[in-house]
Amino acid sequence: MSITMPETIAYGKVVGRFIQAVGDTADVDLLPDVVPIQGNITLTPANPLSKEVSVAPPTTVVRSTITCSLNSQGLLVSPAGDVGVWLVAGIYKVVYSTQGAAIPPHDIVVSPLHTSENPLDLTLALPPGGPVLTPSEYAELSARLDTLLPEVSWDGDVLVVDGESSPPLTGPTGPAVGVTWEGDVLTVDGESSPPLTGPASTVPGPPNVLSKGTVTTSDPGEDADFTINGVSPNQTLDLVIPRGLTGPQGLTRYLVQSGASYPARPFPTEVPVTFVGTANPDTLGVMVIGDSWINTAADQVIPYVKHYDGAGSPEGVVAAQIGSRYIDVNATCGAVEWIKVSGTGNSGWKVAYGDTGWRSLIDGSRQIINNLSGWRTDLTSANRSLLHIRRVNDLVYINGWEIYPPAGSSTYWGATQPRQGGITKVPVGFRGVSAASWSAQPSLASWNSAAYQNQNMLGTIFPLYGNATLDGWPDVNVLTVGQPSGATTNTWQVSMNMIYRTNDNWPTTLPGTAA
Repeated sequence: MSITMPETIAYGKVVGRFIQAVGDTADVDLLPDVVPIQGNITLTPANPLSKEVSVAPPTTVVRSTITCSLNSQGLLVSPAGDVGVWLVAGIYKVVYSTQGAAIPPHDIVVSPLHTSENPLDLTLALPPGGPVLTPSEYAELSARLDTLLPEVSWDGDVLVVDGESSPPLTGPTGPAVGVTWEGDVLTVDGESSPPLTGPASTVPGPPNVLSKGTVTTSDPGEDADFTINGVSPNQTLDLVIPRGLTGPQGLTRYLVQSGASYPARPFPTEVPVTFVGTANPDTLGVMVIGDSWINTAADQVIPYVKHYDGAGSPEGVVAAQIGSRYIDVNATCGAVEWIKVSGTGNSGWKVAYGDTGWRSLIDGSRQIINNLSGWRTDLTSANRSLLHIRRVNDLVYINGWEIYPPAGSSTYWGATQPRQGGITKVPVGFRGVSAASWSAQPSLASWNSAAYQNQNMLGTIFPLYGNATLDGWPDVNVLTVGQPSGATTNTWQVSMNMIYRTNDNWPTTLPGTAA
């Protein structure tokens, strides 16, 4: 399938002949001899790109530089060897590379009017030549012309030459001619011409630029309007927009910095303010200094809350009003959101939402952390023992499974009286408000006698205010378990599940390891 140019592309033909006059040689006459000039002529388009948007599909035509040569007769020939060359219509720069002749470059305009019968001749398109006169030479030549040329002027229909006037040169009045236009048809004395519309231009015009002009307002309820002024490609758009209805009068508020004088620039009315005092709220002057609203009429300070965020706990770091919120972007120790519950400084923060996740109180060697009484885990290959603790907001959860009493202490519990043994010390940040307890049954396989299989054991955590001692260490926030009355062996095991409330501050470090 052959490729053709878009039908919107127009062409024109260019021709030219170039010869050189040299000194007479041994021929039949004494006149200068004619030698055809040899060399190349380069035609470069001034605008190589042409966007043809009215064809399907839209096409970009790139016009290339064309180099022609001069034949043995000095005639311009195309790269194909034809006399003359056809070019896409447009402006071209013509550059001559000839032997023995210096021809200056110049521009040409090729149009569809340059046909085979009426081509564009480079000789006719050459600018005038000749030497350039110096200022003194030009002045001398001008003076000589002034002396040679007569002084000629017109006085009405009389011609005056060097002061001599001719008779009136008005001829007889000719007949009236009727000339009219109708569309693109010219009519002269009733004779109409064919349509005089020329070919459509193939060179796109510059794009139009529409700039913003004036913007004015009209009365409420009127229609919006616009006007485009100027001539393409530079025009402006003027707008007329109706005003909106007047809204209710808001409060007068001002925003100033700490230590600055007032009044200052108005403060946005959408910011909520609680007014105090007896001043008229419609005329109340309000100012902001630091983190407080100032009622200038009643001279009272009204703190307002803010929202903060940062990395780490705000306690001892962020000063704020009561009710302010803080987000820890690192969720340090599981604490995500804090609320200011007391004071105006940087202390008094409490966790509003936090979750430590389950923490194991059994270390890597299967020993219970903070175990001061010798309680044990399952050290067999099964390794089924667990002791987990977790805090969610103000609630603490403890889960235990197969925890054993101290080994080799048959007298540890006493012969006949129930005793309690401390399993572990409850970590700071997880301590209870009051005594918490749970009830658990021992594993049936662990009892050495069926007589104890139906007895329950009581597990307890004593509160912070306890001051008794258990086996030589304080019985305060200790996870304990009681032995049934009459049991004197230590081969049994317990499991537990308890929930209680804490008033501790949020822990700054987490116990054990993540479960």
